[in-house]
Amino acid sequence: MAASEPEFLNEPNTEQSEVRKQHMERTTAFLVDELKVVGSGQAGQRIFFVSAKEALHQRLGEAKGVPVNSAGLPEGFTSRYFEFQDFERKFEECISKTAVITKFDQHTRRGKTIVSEVGHCVGGVMERAAELRSERLRLRDDLWARLDHTERELHDLTSQMKEKICSIVEDVERRVSNALNEEIRRLSVLVDEFSRALPP
Repeated sequence: MAASEPEFLNEPNTEQSEVRKQHMERTTAFLVDELKVVGSGQAGQRIFFVSAKEALHQRLGEAKGVPVNSAGLPEGFTSRYFEFQDFERKFEECISKTAVITKFDQHTRRGKTIVSEVGHCVGGVMERAAELRSERLRLRDDLWARLDHTERELHDLTSQMKEKICSIVEDVERRVSNALNEEIRRLSVLVDEFSRALPP
């Protein structure tokens, strides 16, 4: 909002600050209480003390290439002109933001919906993947446990078979040894019988 009364701009400095303060209070009350578009903390950034007429004359002179004569300018013109430029910049930002919101708001809302849906799908996929991973880990642990159990049983069975083989070998050796000893003992009897059977 701009306060640009000509009589205000030409007041002496002491009265000018008082008038400026009054304008600031009235304009702040208007923006905050009546329009309710900004808070009291932001209202000071939305109020500008400028002279549009002075700024227009300055711009027309610049467009024609006329050099600026600072002696012919009214008192306080430079500060008012800088404030006008600040007003232009902030107004342009405000218009640009509004245009962006107006133009892209529907796209933004649609984008948020798509992102939300994709996030939901991805969340479901991640949850299912976590369940599958957990299931596969349980299956792997079960297989490892079964393999370990089988290896232990195989080791025990191998030990038992070795013991049985050793026992059988010992038993066979003992029987063969006994049979051999028995045959050796009978050998002398056979030799005696054989010599008796031969004619002299």
